[in-house]
Amino acid sequence: MDSKDNMDNLARFCKYTKLQDPRYSMLENIEIDTKIKYFIYNINKSKWIYTIYSCQGHKHNDKSSSLPYMIFIVDNNKIKEFLQLLYNTLPIHKFNPITPFHGAHELKIAQEYKDEHYTLISTYWDERCIDNTEFYDKLNNMVNTVLGTGNTINNNNTTTM
Repeated sequence: MDSKDNMDNLARFCKYTKLQDPRYSMLENIEIDTKIKYFIYNINKSKWIYTIYSCQGHKHNDKSSSLPYMIFIVDNNKIKEFLQLLYNTLPIHKFNPITPFHGAHELKIAQEYKDEHYTLISTYWDERCIDNTEFYDKLNNMVNTVLGTGNTINNNNTTTM
């Protein structure tokens, strides 16, 4: 299947799910959370992962929070790669052998809809990822891996080759 057919399949997928085709989103006209802006702007260039909705996560004055989340459309031929990349966004957990099953970062992934070409996937990271520089750096490293730039972003928000 050539890329034109794949793009027509994306249009049909979006029409069926009543979602805006992400290829025509005017991202510069959408308010995107600062800490995930680089990720959102660039992951949509991949031609196989698209974001539909997103939030970097926020702590509120009343001590409640909004979890970091993203809703993706992913090409079915790349699902395994996508899931591995998502897993790699989790910050490294400081393991404690006294309480080995307590405190690790969590990632919730749900398949919302799937056809023969694309899957709609919702992802939610745990509250400990809010304002976690390592988490945001790992998201940016994910997009750099997908686009093949070879750049990595470290905890100082600097890019290295």
